[in-house]
Amino acid sequence: MTLSRAFFTGASGLRASQIGMATVGHNIANADTEGYSRQRARVSVMDAVYLGRPGYLGQGARVDAVQRAHDAFLERQVLRDRSQLGFSASQTHTLRAAERLFSEGTQPDLGGSMGAFFDAARELSLSPSSLGHRQELLAAAGRVARAFTTLDGDVATLSAGIDADLNGRIEDINALIERVAGLNARIASDEAVADANDLRDQRDEAVRLLADQLPIQAIYGETGQVTLQIEGGFTLVQGDRARALAGVAGPAGLEVHLIGEHGPSDLTDRLHGGEVGGLLAVRQRLNDERDALDALAFSFAAEVNAVHQAGFGLDGLNGRDLFIAPAAVAGAASQMGVDPALTTAQVGAAAVGGAPHDNANAQALADLERATHAALAGRTFADQFTDQIHGLGRLMADNLSAQAQLEVRRDQSEALRESVAGVSVDEEMVDLTRFQKHFEASTRVIQTVDQMLDEVLSLVR
Repeated sequence: MTLSRAFFTGASGLRASQIGMATVGHNIANADTEGYSRQRARVSVMDAVYLGRPGYLGQGARVDAVQRAHDAFLERQVLRDRSQLGFSASQTHTLRAAERLFSEGTQPDLGGSMGAFFDAARELSLSPSSLGHRQELLAAAGRVARAFTTLDGDVATLSAGIDADLNGRIEDINALIERVAGLNARIASDEAVADANDLRDQRDEAVRLLADQLPIQAIYGETGQVTLQIEGGFTLVQGDRARALAGVAGPAGLEVHLIGEHGPSDLTDRLHGGEVGGLLAVRQRLNDERDALDALAFSFAAEVNAVHQAGFGLDGLNGRDLFIAPAAVAGAASQMGVDPALTTAQVGAAAVGGAPHDNANAQALADLERATHAALAGRTFADQFTDQIHGLGRLMADNLSAQAQLEVRRDQSEALRESVAGVSVDEEMVDLTRFQKHFEASTRVIQTVDQMLDEVLSLVR
């Protein structure tokens, strides 16, 4: 009986070594698999049996489970850092494009066009009866109008591109949400028998991809399932149930809604992380820039028109607009244009009717360049536009600095997670050799016991 127990004890060691080697092989095969977590066979002592004298006799080892390396705290750090980096990184391309549109020297150059308009007014004041100088003023006004409409249109195109990008991302996010819920269900089913390590890895990788897009929080339950929430308590995944996002057209652009049992919830102003949150933030900045551009266009047209209406043309009449008067501040930049009814001779250069050589009103137009305007918070036209350029430049610089810092922090948290869950081929080779020796030793035990049993049986015969 004792030899028989020794035989089965050796067999238990053989089985433990085989499972250990199979686990090592699985680790090595997936050393470069994205999201894979190192696995280890958890071996424990089998319960001893009481034999009277000499007492309890051990019965070998058993493999309780094959477990993966996982640290929930480090995983949450990774999700947080990836979400914050996504928020900053997703803004870089659009901010760089916006900065390029507003920068000096870009054609059409709005700042340069406004300066050229006032230069043309000064030239007209030197020769107020000159039809050539009058024509140049009208041409300069046209260039200002085109600069406003072109810049506004380019910024609108950037915003529309963000909305199209958001629509595509929402589709990908919904697919990831469904994948997490589906893997939750499979994990719950499989773990009724044993740990579903590979399924957990697949699910956690999907969660990390979601964190790139949204500011999510992952709550790991005791049953192996994960609940995903957006900051603010909005649940995306709970068990095998998933909720979807939807893009809804709104007055400021595409809005992101969460479709729930009791109707949609608008998350647009709640997404302060992830690439989706970053795109929403930069689109809001573009909307603000368009609003500032509208305010500048409205003020420019209104102030120039007010001065021009006081001026007299060569026909001795006044009261005419130079620009088409915008109906409201909103949309003023897109509607900017020179009044098509105004002729060269009707340009109001004189302050007195019937005095073609009077330059007072032309000089008043030129003086608007240095005047401050209440509608622009006491700034000149040039200062208003320069502040927009500098504001975008500062935002771009701050974003690049934040992105660099967040990349370092993301890399550190990924490295910490990798130190716990990553596969080291060198370590696996050490374990492979160890399990090989264990296997050989267990085989030797079985062979020796088998020989001893043969000798015992030969004595009986």
